[in-house]
Amino acid sequence: MKPIPAPRFFRLASFFVVFMTLMSCSGKHDSSSVLLLDNGWMIQSSQKTTLKGEELSMTSDNISGWYSAEVPSTVFGCLVKNGVYKEVFFGKNLEKADPAEFRCSWWYRKSFTTINKESTTYYLDFDGIIYSANIWLNGRQIASADTLKGTFRQFSINVSDLIRKDGENILAVEVFPPQAGDLTVGFVDWNPEAPDRGMGIWREVRLRSSGDVSLRYPFVVTKLDTASLKNASLTISCEVINNSNNKKSGYLNVIIDDGIIIKKKVQLAPAEKKLIKFTSSEYPELNIENPRIWWSHDLGKPELYDMKVSFVDGNYLSDKVETRFGIRDISTYTYTKYGREHKGFKLNGRRILIKGGGWVDQLFLMPDSIKLERQIEYVKHMNLNAIRPEGFWGNNHDLYDICDREGVLIMTGWSCQWEWPEYCGKKECDELYGCVQTPEEVELVARSWKDMIKWLRNHPSIFMWMTGSDMLPLPELERKYIDILAADDPTRPMVTSAAMKKSTISGWSGMKMEGPYEYVPPIYWYTDTIYGGAYGFNTETGPGAQVPPVESIREMIPAESLWPINDTWEYHCGRNEFQTLNRYNTAMNERFGKPATLDEYCTKAQLLNYESIRPMFEAFQANRYDATGIIQWMLNSSWPKLIWQLYGFDLLP
Repeated sequence: MKPIPAPRFFRLASFFVVFMTLMSCSGKHDSSSVLLLDNGWMIQSSQKTTLKGEELSMTSDNISGWYSAEVPSTVFGCLVKNGVYKEVFFGKNLEKADPAEFRCSWWYRKSFTTINKESTTYYLDFDGIIYSANIWLNGRQIASADTLKGTFRQFSINVSDLIRKDGENILAVEVFPPQAGDLTVGFVDWNPEAPDRGMGIWREVRLRSSGDVSLRYPFVVTKLDTASLKNASLTISCEVINNSNNKKSGYLNVIIDDGIIIKKKVQLAPAEKKLIKFTSSEYPELNIENPRIWWSHDLGKPELYDMKVSFVDGNYLSDKVETRFGIRDISTYTYTKYGREHKGFKLNGRRILIKGGGWVDQLFLMPDSIKLERQIEYVKHMNLNAIRPEGFWGNNHDLYDICDREGVLIMTGWSCQWEWPEYCGKKECDELYGCVQTPEEVELVARSWKDMIKWLRNHPSIFMWMTGSDMLPLPELERKYIDILAADDPTRPMVTSAAMKKSTISGWSGMKMEGPYEYVPPIYWYTDTIYGGAYGFNTETGPGAQVPPVESIREMIPAESLWPINDTWEYHCGRNEFQTLNRYNTAMNERFGKPATLDEYCTKAQLLNYESIRPMFEAFQANRYDATGIIQWMLNSSWPKLIWQLYGFDLLP
C-alpha cells in the first residue's frame, strides 16, 4: 500500500475528527428544529368575516370562501394567483383593481403541528410584515399592531406556553396596510404601485424550537492579510439565551468545514442572554494559513465556508444553528477629481471597478428563486459584477445566497421612497434629510436597520450598507447607524448617501447621482466632467427608456393599442416625468429615421438600446480608476415595462 502524503493524511484526519464529532452529536437527544410555515395559509378580508382573532385561532371551521395563500406573499399577489384579478400585467388591467378593497385589514390563517416533541422552547419568527399586525395563536393574542409594526422589523415571539405538542396549532394574523407617511416598500417613479401597497406577510414565518437554551445570530468576522493573502483570522460570535427559570451550563461547539472544531464552556443565569465570542488569540485554530478567499466572479473564485454552532448540555443537544461565510476584506479609499471628493472600493486589497444595475423585486413581492438564478446568470453574462437593491432587501436569503455563490457584489440600503413627500405620503419633508423626522420614526428606522444588519451580515457579497439614496439620514439617526455597525458588523463600510452629499458627522459620501436618466449621445460619457460622465462612482444613471423586442411588446400591449404609441404604452413606462418615450423617440428619429410600423420601431429600438448602453460602460471601463463605479438604472423590472431595464420582465434582453 502506498504511504499517504503528509498533507493529505492531515486532511483525512481532520475529516475523521469532524465526522466523529457530528456522529456523537447525532446520538444526543436533539430538541432543536425549524419548521418553515410557508404553505397551507388562507386569507380573507376582515370586511368579509365576522370572526375575530380568538375565534379564528381556535378552530379550523368557518373559513369557507377564503383564498389559498403561501407565505411570503402579499394580499394582492395571492388574489392574482387565485384568479380574482386576471392578466394584471397586460394593458391597463392593473387599474381595474380597486385600492379601497385593501384599505381594511386582511386575515392570514394557518394550522400546523410541531415536528419535535422533545423541545421545551418554541418561538414564532416573523421576518417581515407590511405593515403592522395583531397575532393570535391557539385562542390567545400574542402580538399587537401598536408594537408589531414596520416593514423591515423582525420579531421573535416566545410561544412555549401555548404550543400544542400533540395536536393542531392555529395561527391567525390580522395584517394592516401602510398608511400615508408610513415607512414602507415602494416603487417610487419606476412603475405603477400595487393597489394593496404591499400589504401582507412578505417574508418568511417559522416555528423555531429548542431545549431550554436557544441560539441566535451566529456571526463570523474575518480579517485577511491583504498584503500577502496568505493569512486570515476569524472571530466567531453567537447569542446564547437561557429560556428557563433555572441556571444552565453546557458547551457551545463550533465546527467549520475545513476541520476547525472548538468549544467553550458557558454558564447562564435564569433568563440570561449572552453574546459568546471565540477569538483567534484564544483559539489558535481560528488563525488560517492559505485561506480560501471570496472574490467577485470577475476577479477570482467566490470561496465559501460552512459553520455549524450547537449548544450541548451533557447528552442533550439543546439547539443548533448554521451559517455560510466568506473570507474577504472590503475597504474604501478617497481621491479628488474635477474638484470633488470621490470614493472607490477595494476587494481583498485590490481596487475594483463596480459595474452593475439597479435591482427591484417583483411588483407583488412574491418570491421566485428560479427567476433569481436566471437573473444573476444574466449579470455574469453581461460582465457585470454588482447589483444595487434600493429599498428592496428580498423576501428571504435566496438572492444573497445566489450572489455569494456566484461572486456578485451587492450594495444594499434604504430607498428614496422615504425621502420625497409624494412617495412617502407626507405633506412635506426636509430637503436634506428626507421624511424620517420624528423621534418615533428615527427609532423605528434604527431598529429596522439593526434587524437587517444582523439578518444579512454573514453574506460576503454585500460590500456596503447604504443609509440614504437621494438624501442623508438625520445626524441623530446616522449616529445610531454608526453605533449599530460598530457593535453588529464592523466588516464593511457604510455609505451615507448615493448622491454627492456632505454629512456633518462623516463628511462627503463620495458617491454621485446626477444622471443622466434619458438618452445622451455616446460621446457624452467620455467628455462630461460635471454630471454623470465616466469619473467617480455614479450610483444610478442610464438612457432611461429601453424598449424590449416586439415579442415582449405584444405580451404587454393589447392589439388595438399596439401602434402608434399611445397612453397604454406610457402606462408601462415610469411615473411623473418619466412616463413618456418622447426623448427616446426623438433620438431614434434623428439617428435612424422615423419608423412607420411597430416592427420597424422595435428593430430600431434595439439599435438605440445598444448605442445607449455600450459607450456608458465602455467609458467607465476605459477611465478606471478615475471612474470607480457605474450602476445602470436599472438592471431588471418589477413588471412588464419600457423603461429602466437591461432585460425585460420576461427575461428577454
